[in-house]
Amino acid sequence: MSATSVKAMASLALAVLSTCIWAFTDFSPISVAPIALACVILAVFALYDIRRSQGTLAGRSLAIGGICTGIGSTLIFLGLLPAVQKVREAALRMTLT
Repeated sequence: MSATSVKAMASLALAVLSTCIWAFTDFSPISVAPIALACVILAVFALYDIRRSQGTLAGRSLAIGGICTGIGSTLIFLGLLPAVQKVREAALRMTLT
């Protein structure tokens, strides 16, 4: 039985953490996007290590999940940023009137 790559596990955990932080707190997407980007880089390193290990490391699916979640989170963060700004401005206008 081969050991699971710690980098792959950490990558997926960071991707989920960055998504949860953004979804459940009022941090701006720009402040959370570096975490999602870091998890993608970590996952790429994990895939490289897994390939070089000749079967002694597992966790390829975790690393791929980290890449997909990290990229998806980053695209959502950056795609929703203008919409979030518009909602905040509308809410501010409503409170001022």
